[in-house]
Amino acid sequence: MKHFYFAYLTIFSLVDVGGYNMHFNIIKGEGVPILFEAGGGNDSSVWAPILESIITLRVLH
Repeated sequence: MKHFYFAYLTIFSLVDVGGYNMHFNIIKGEGVPILFEAGGGNDSSVWAPILESIITLRVLH
């Protein structure tokens, strides 16, 4: 199954924060930015179902 990130303009960015790398998946949009953080051994894929729903709602409305 094709990951939904690739259906939208997504920027993948790696930022050095005090010697630690933070990976950002930025999905272009309008309005107030929303930040989802992963932790506890998880990566950003834990947010995929929620992000897909938000993007679908934004595109359809």
